Amino acid sequence: MAALPGKPDLVFPRHKAVIFVQGCFWHQHQCTMLHWPKTRVEWWRQKISANRARDEVVQDKLLELGWRVLLIWECALKGKNKRPPDQLVSNISDWLHAGNSFAELPAVVV
Repeated sequence: MAALPGKPDLVFPRHKAVIFVQGCFWHQHQCTMLHWPKTRVEWWRQKISANRARDEVVQDKLLELGWRVLLIWECALKGKNKRPPDQLVSNISDWLHAGNSFAELPAVVV
């Protein structure tokens, strides 16, 4: 298998699916865990915005290559809004077998 764009945390070749576990701060998830530093604010905003832009490019490339992408955000794994482990496993399994091309845990509420 050729090298994939980005560095997926988990790769499921049989399902042509990848999973990224993203830190809410480092990848700019809009949740209660994202707290901007009080010093060097502009530098941090540029750094984290660049991370987010790079993530989007990687995700688009993977989708164009026919891979399915699941983002698991840090807030789904820890903190006051974390999901129970059995629910996470169920959500991941459901996504893996459903064939959806892109999903996030927790799901984005619009």
